[in-house]
Amino acid sequence: MRIAHSLSLATLCLALAGCANEPTVQSDYDHSVNFTHYQTYNFAQPGAGRYLTLQQKYLQDAIGLQMAQRGYQRSDKPDLIIYTHSQLEDGMEYGLSPAFVGWGGAWQWQNYDRMPEQWTENSLVIDVVDPQKKQQVWQGAISQFSPGYNQALTTSDVNHAVANVFKQWPTNTVSG
Repeated sequence: MRIAHSLSLATLCLALAGCANEPTVQSDYDHSVNFTHYQTYNFAQPGAGRYLTLQQKYLQDAIGLQMAQRGYQRSDKPDLIIYTHSQLEDGMEYGLSPAFVGWGGAWQWQNYDRMPEQWTENSLVIDVVDPQKKQQVWQGAISQFSPGYNQALTTSDVNHAVANVFKQWPTNTVSG
């Protein structure tokens, strides 16, 4: 399970950063929250018997960069706690294409060949929680389908994917 999670995170951002189609980015936040009251953040700590993988560290570094650009500082007593969830799903679809067949000089389109297509859906969800209220205040998600299976990951890919999610971070004003 842990290896699968690490592999999922490791392949996630490459596919999100630039493969077959544009990534889908979504976010939502509590519109009643005044984000100017928050100044610090930290990441949820790994549970007992768990550890921070290199890919998770790259992800935390990328998120930390985005938070710093918005004026937040990392702290051991944070105003906000950040949780990340990633998922990788490989699959195979079969499309049908016409096949030209015939017998004894009478050729025609009669049959269909099954054409397999491999794909990967990669998803990353970033939850930001107010630990005092025990309430989620923001969520950003990015997902993308890409052809083929697992590919290599670079820190640049992670940074790019996380930057896309944080483009939808709310401004530091109270709405409403």
